[in-house]
Amino acid sequence: MQRVQARQRLAEFFGLKQNLVALLAMVILVGLGEKMAERFLPLYLMALGGGSFSIGVLNGVDNLLSALYAFPGGYASDKLGYKRTLFLFNVMAMAGYAKDGKCSFEAIIERHGLTDPALFRLATIVHAADIATDLHTDEIAPGLKAIAVGYSLRFPDDTENLRRQFAVHEALYAWCRLHVAKPG
Repeated sequence: MQRVQARQRLAEFFGLKQNLVALLAMVILVGLGEKMAERFLPLYLMALGGGSFSIGVLNGVDNLLSALYAFPGGYASDKLGYKRTLFLFNVMAMAGYAKDGKCSFEAIIERHGLTDPALFRLATIVHAADIATDLHTDEIAPGLKAIAVGYSLRFPDDTENLRRQFAVHEALYAWCRLHVAKPG
């Protein structure tokens, strides 16, 4: 009985109502998908011929936009209330991922007309790792997903996580190049 009361007090203290917990779970799932795709952006920049400067600019702009994103969110929260604002911004975030069933990495490849067969193979792996219902459509995807989740747990700071995972993604791209070069 005391455990139930303690749990209710804790839930009340943190404002954990059932609908907010569901929305929080959605935010976490969308965030996981976003972070998984972000790991390949530096690799994509390198494939286009960019170097460490362009990767640094990418991270700098990402951090700047993340900081600036807080201002309209705070304003909207004051005007609409926190529940409506949370719902509004999550719907906007999810709309950005509506790409005809493609993950962000596939959409980037398509948008820029890239034709590297190794990138196509990598995109197949990333798609399966990123889209939960397609996880087992590629034999390598569960491993990539496990590695990405493991790195996120070990290195919660995005910059450190990215720096540490970069070698893994370079190695996977190298494997994809070898895989598509094999005859038959």
